[in-house]
Amino acid sequence: MPKIYCWVHTDRLDEVSLNELVSQDICDDVFLLVVTSYHAFYNSRIYPSKAIHIPLKEVVNVLRGSGINVHAWIVTLLRSNEEFMFRNLDLYHVSKYGRLIILNPPYRKDYTWLDPANPGTVYHVVNVVNEILDLGLFDSIHLDYIRYP
Repeated sequence: MPKIYCWVHTDRLDEVSLNELVSQDICDDVFLLVVTSYHAFYNSRIYPSKAIHIPLKEVVNVLRGSGINVHAWIVTLLRSNEEFMFRNLDLYHVSKYGRLIILNPPYRKDYTWLDPANPGTVYHVVNVVNEILDLGLFDSIHLDYIRYP
């Protein structure tokens, strides 16, 4: 029988929706959004942290207690937090016209991407993954938003 995967925006999850998710028994695996383009939903030393309705550890324990596999879902290369941006200008993509993407983002103002070919970006992503692994909460990590703009 095929597995059913659910992607959950952790910041929108409250006790009612968490209980509903568990009681409906529709997901075999849940991908919890733990890093957005702006912040982390845990105490991070890399990104600004944002409080959520239910602590991450509690969410994971409830899901896992119901037999659901839990994975960390991170927005990997889309980094729109201005504080992070201006501390890490060297990691951002430069367009084919030689323009830094944070000064001339395509499509939308918050479409600001780290350069996946930059060794500093690779090092940064590895640090984020290690920080999440150190939480000891997840079965795996889903790296989302990896692309060239």
